[in-house]
Amino acid sequence: MGSYTSTPACSNCLKGVDLCGESPHNMSEKTNQDELTLILMGKSGTGKSATGNTILGKTIFPSNLSTQTVTKSIQKSTRTWGKWKLVVVDTPPVLTETDLVKKWKEELCIVIMVVQLGRYTEEDREVYRYVKKNFNKPHKKMVLLFTRKEDLEDGNLSDYVTKTENKHLKKLIKNHKIPYCAFNNKTTDEKEKQSQLGELMTKIMNLVEAQ
Repeated sequence: MGSYTSTPACSNCLKGVDLCGESPHNMSEKTNQDELTLILMGKSGTGKSATGNTILGKTIFPSNLSTQTVTKSIQKSTRTWGKWKLVVVDTPPVLTETDLVKKWKEELCIVIMVVQLGRYTEEDREVYRYVKKNFNKPHKKMVLLFTRKEDLEDGNLSDYVTKTENKHLKKLIKNHKIPYCAFNNKTTDEKEKQSQLGELMTKIMNLVEAQ
């Protein structure tokens, strides 16, 4: 699928990188980009494909509100984020491509585990166990991303994860130190889109810098 290149830089910048995806300096220089693979994983119906589209800034992956599986094979697309070429990978609920997983492990990659807010189940635990088994030290390679951020309404995500009665979810964040954030994939507010994408990319870049 085709690559996506952002529009010229806006006034909001993050660590020298514009939230629209372009470096505010030397925007025309796009050669010798570092490549970073972002692997979306999660059970059916969590909003993986919609999350991938939010990251890309345009609709590439098929997505609907059904709990039925939409993504039946691995799909990917790219965009630019500052000096980085982001390769966004949308995966089916069950990954059987062991050779591809091995390839990812040898590359610079971050797993984005997508979970629906308020619906952390045994299937989600299975996804985490898969990530832990195949990628090792997930606290260094993974971000937990909650979809349906809009369901928080006036609430706070930090309060939600602190007060959750789901023991495994609480352990995942408190004991394993997995960074987390949330997306409203339905929003049409450009400022909100940039803000939540900027928060995710900050967490991702913190993991990358620590590797």
